[in-house]
Amino acid sequence: SKFAKTFVGFKESLDQIDNFVSRRTTSIFSDNPPLVICGPSGSGKTALLSYWNKQWHNKNLNPKIHLIHYIIGASVNSSNHMEVLRSIYQEIKIRFSLLGEIPTNPERIMDEFPKWLGMV
Repeated sequence: SKFAKTFVGFKESLDQIDNFVSRRTTSIFSDNPPLVICGPSGSGKTALLSYWNKQWHNKNLNPKIHLIHYIIGASVNSSNHMEVLRSIYQEIKIRFSLLGEIPTNPERIMDEFPKWLGMV
């Protein structure tokens, strides 16, 4: 990602993300609250997460966890929920070498999503 190359600083924030993810690796159903990253436009949210994602994959902290990095707001269609799901389908298909066809019908996209997650 072009955003990961331009990131500088925020060591404390990177550590907080690492700690959050390490708590989630024991159980995705934990009582830990969600991690929210917010700030004004241009404050570095996307760069922070892109950089963290790149570092996480480089360190391979837990090979059983697969992260899908998707930037909402990077393009006109990126916040459309169907586009988000199509992108996740594509990432799953490529990463896990699945042969199934990605659904195109909006109803099938929604209905088959849990099945695809179950396959991986």
